[in-house]
This record gives sequence, structure tokens and C-alpha cells, in this order.
Amino acid sequence: MSILSKPESKSAREKRVVAEWKGKLASNPLWAVRGLLAVYKYQTEAEKAVGSVTDDNGVGFAGVDGEFLSSLAKQYQSRGRLSEKQMQFLHKKMPKHAKQLWKAASPPSEGGGGPPVEESVGRRRGK
Repeated sequence: MSILSKPESKSAREKRVVAEWKGKLASNPLWAVRGLLAVYKYQTEAEKAVGSVTDDNGVGFAGVDGEFLSSLAKQYQSRGRLSEKQMQFLHKKMPKHAKQLWKAASPPSEGGGGPPVEESVGRRRGK
């Protein structure tokens, strides 16, 4: 950015960074695994125990992918690696979590500050 150009708005920065992160999550094994573990970290303990999504807290894995991505996170934590086929799946699925990861990593001044877990613990999906 040159000295004379207009500063980037927060929403424009978010869109640019999230798009950049989607690309990295889709292609870089380190980014994909770190993203997987970061999202898994924000699953509730109950969700981790059953291996599926039970709380609507705005973070974590959702839908059909939740159970499998949770199992990949557990496997990586116990074995320290994933197979080539699992990595291909991970690269396909992790880009949709880029915005969630950006919000968790960003300071409150940029719309982040971590996931809103406390205010929604106990709410069930669909209620």
C-alpha cells in the first residue's frame, strides 16, 4: 500500500485475509493441520466426547463433516500424522473454516477476539 492510498477497511481486510487463508488451508499441510486442531480445540468437551456437533456455539465443526474432522483431530493428536488420503480430505474441507479461524486469531479491534463460546454454551442446534 502506498502512502497516498486509502487505508483498507476492516471488512475489506477480513475478506482479503480470509480468501488468502482459504488458499493456504486448501494447499499447505501445516496450515490445514493447525487449522484442524484450532477448530477442534473450540469444540465443547461434550462434542469431543461423542465426536459430533451438539452445541450451537458458533465455532467448531458442523454438519456431516463434524464427526470425521473430529476423528482426524484426535488421530493427529495421538499419532502425530495423517495419511495422504486423509490430508486430501482435510485440504478439501478446511477452507470453509477460514473465517472462523480468522475471528479466533484476530484482535477485537478487527472483529475477532476469539470464539463466543461462553455466551452460547448449552444452546442446542435448531433452538
